[in-house]
Amino acid sequence: MAKAYGIVSAKGGVGKTTVTANLGAVLSRDFKKKVLAIDANLEVPNLHLYLDMLHLPLSLLNILAGEAPAAHATYTHSGTGLNIIPGSFADKRVDISRLKDIVDEVKGRYDIILIDSHPHADVETTGVMKASDELLIVTNPWLQIVTSNLVTVRLARDLGVPIKGVVLNKAERSEEEMSAKEVEDSLNLPVIARIPADIKVYRGVEKRTPVVVETPNSPASKAFRDLAQALLA
Repeated sequence: MAKAYGIVSAKGGVGKTTVTANLGAVLSRDFKKKVLAIDANLEVPNLHLYLDMLHLPLSLLNILAGEAPAAHATYTHSGTGLNIIPGSFADKRVDISRLKDIVDEVKGRYDIILIDSHPHADVETTGVMKASDELLIVTNPWLQIVTSNLVTVRLARDLGVPIKGVVLNKAERSEEEMSAKEVEDSLNLPVIARIPADIKVYRGVEKRTPVVVETPNSPASKAFRDLAQALLA
């Protein structure tokens, strides 16, 4: 039975989708786990673009609207074996609370489910949190971004959803950034991964290939493998 992890943050641009794609890819390819990544960002769904999986006919939106079963909207990334349910722009009202039922329905087919979300603490993020067994909060090491995630922590605790820890992304860029210890003290949560700022990550996004595939020995790729090990420990 899969464990579902919600990938959440109060801020956009921190790298949630990059974390989802690379974590899913490394768990599937290197650790031989059966992984499903769900793009639950109904505002800016990009997971399929990061994986160069274009022109997919069905998405999470079709499942939420009752137009297709989950199995019909699940696709496999040829380079890693990662399964994804892509997102699409929500041009109609959908019931995001149904996400939990969808996740519960497919849990028996996977080892791990990763749920990418959009950046806010609102009804969509609430739907992702309720569908998750644990959460990973993604932040960058800057005070205003870290403190903005206090609202994410508060929402998770109000909903009673455990937080596995913090993924500190785009780290080691300057001496002015917060240390892992400072982030832990600010959010009262452990930093379980520190992903360094790595130009190869951005090149991977441009090439629509996860950095763990494109340059598996880069510093960021090694950090993503460490994160995968932390989830599997």
